[in-house]
Amino acid sequence: METRHGIGTFVTGSGEGANFRIVPEQVATLRDVIAVLELRIGVEAEAAALAAVRRSEAHLQVMREAQAAFARSIEDGTDAVAADRALHMEIARASQNPHFVDLMQHLGDLLIPRSRVNTARLAGQGRREYLLRVLAEHDSVIVAIANRDPEAARAAMRTHLSNSRERLRRAQEAAENAAARHGAQGGLRRTPDHERAGVALNSPGLSCTMTDNIAVPTFMGRGFPFPAL
Repeated sequence: METRHGIGTFVTGSGEGANFRIVPEQVATLRDVIAVLELRIGVEAEAAALAAVRRSEAHLQVMREAQAAFARSIEDGTDAVAADRALHMEIARASQNPHFVDLMQHLGDLLIPRSRVNTARLAGQGRREYLLRVLAEHDSVIVAIANRDPEAARAAMRTHLSNSRERLRRAQEAAENAAARHGAQGGLRRTPDHERAGVALNSPGLSCTMTDNIAVPTFMGRGFPFPAL
């Protein structure tokens, strides 16, 4: 970064390794997953609006194929991460702005929160119910792009990503509140596994059970419920 008096701040080249990227360690906690979503809201909402104006029929076909693959994954019992990422990448390509594509490629699988955390569990939903909800949100984005309605596309993408952020934010708040209430009873201690999951609890009667790489806080054998939207 370079600041020039009276002009502004500019991004300057810094040689090898200057490419933008977020390494996996930075998205290992719920807080960091939420931070990536906040970045995506600003970037992808505008990409979707541009895609509605600039997309070709070929772009639209790829989006629909990705959505169909997502639906098949739901029926097959798989996580649909690849199909999810393919859809978001194609929307970026349809914007006809290569910088959107470059940024999304650097993010890679970190685009999809459930590649790092069990988002369905954190939202208080079953896997199928959760993915069907995401599928419906994707449909709204694709329909708006197909109709060449940039405002609707921008709003649909913002809603989709904001919903994901809110589901995770509420889960994070629930876990942190549980830690605050019960950790004071003695010996609150963070462990690496808990830190990676974004919640970390260890005190008398209080423990964390790791399930699908998610720390589920329990007290006296009872889990703290994560709220759904």
